[in-house]
Amino acid sequence: MKQLKELNKLYILFFFYSFPILTYVYELIHTQSNSLSIALRAITLIYAIFLVYFNFSKRRFYTSIDFWLFLGFWIAYTPRIIYDTTFNTHYLGQKPIDYILFGLMLGFFSSLPFFNKFKVDESKLEQNIYFITALLCVCGLLYALSSEKLFIDRVRGNHKLNELSFSIIAATLMIISVKRIFMKGVVFLWKPIAFLTLVLGIGCLLISGSKSPMLCFLIFLLLFIFQSLKASPIKVLIMFCLALSLIIYIIIQFDLFFMFEILTRRISHFSSDQSTLARNRSLSGAWSQFLDSPFIGSFIEEKMTRQYPHNMVLEAFMALGILGGLLFFVLYLRFAVRTFLLSWRTQFSIIPVLAMLHFVVSLSSGSLGFDYEFWASFALIASYGKQINDNNSENQILVN
Repeated sequence: MKQLKELNKLYILFFFYSFPILTYVYELIHTQSNSLSIALRAITLIYAIFLVYFNFSKRRFYTSIDFWLFLGFWIAYTPRIIYDTTFNTHYLGQKPIDYILFGLMLGFFSSLPFFNKFKVDESKLEQNIYFITALLCVCGLLYALSSEKLFIDRVRGNHKLNELSFSIIAATLMIISVKRIFMKGVVFLWKPIAFLTLVLGIGCLLISGSKSPMLCFLIFLLLFIFQSLKASPIKVLIMFCLALSLIIYIIIQFDLFFMFEILTRRISHFSSDQSTLARNRSLSGAWSQFLDSPFIGSFIEEKMTRQYPHNMVLEAFMALGILGGLLFFVLYLRFAVRTFLLSWRTQFSIIPVLAMLHFVVSLSSGSLGFDYEFWASFALIASYGKQINDNNSENQILVN
């Protein structure tokens, strides 16, 4: 059992964080070659095949409505990918091989290991993710400080780590930091460190300027406050005032008013930028494509902008027609309900937090073929929810 927990924990860390770490290796060795990235994807696939075989052999593979929805969708979506990347390549904005690599290999095959009777040491997993995201944010901040775009535009994590991925890492660090500051059971000496990592995460989120991770953090904060108020509203108010006072003191003491210039620019990017206008055109085009071919779908990309429409539900209707779209909508709805219910029930355990992040990001930035972390999160939260329900049933039997 201990080995299984370790295998599951390592696979989660490897799946979600190996590529961001690799991007900083690229920065250190100053290379633009993709050979390391290809090798990493191959290792991920081999690891996934091993875990699927292990779970089957130990009869730990988990099938449910969620698994069959997942499998049914990919059975419908795979022929569309193969057809469009073979016969309609002149319409594609992305490389055909990328749909095979990110969609089939990572989105489908590499998510299968998460459909198991899941056992993982969540405390150690959260601690590992906390240290990894803190390290990545420090590296990203150092990269940003050397960038000429810092006061002008959004800044990437590095040359290969885009703004959205960097923002997700920052939001993850912020959520874990808030938990460590306010929740019981955390050693007091860790709380000042957690406050510093919270400030670090906020800084990285502001300079990267992505909307969805910011929205997810605000949703988490709102739910966290509501849950805390049930226990001790006075404590929450006092801690909030102390934190706010400390932030103001640091700004005044170290003359950090220049940070407000960055904040103002980032807010302007959140509200109206060129990417938002392009996404609106893409959404409109995707809806038109669905109306033109409502039964069998049209194409895996929006043809006018030659990109995905940044709305996964609409993309499913556009690519697969009404039946495929409804299938994905049911899957998507189950993912949303389970994620937020389990986040609340488990007091924001790390697995529901990861799922919540990638669900919220999918609302405005997700892609069926490229957002492999969405598919992994769906499989992960489905198995995690089954484990929680099974544990509750066992406890009920013991009580009775």
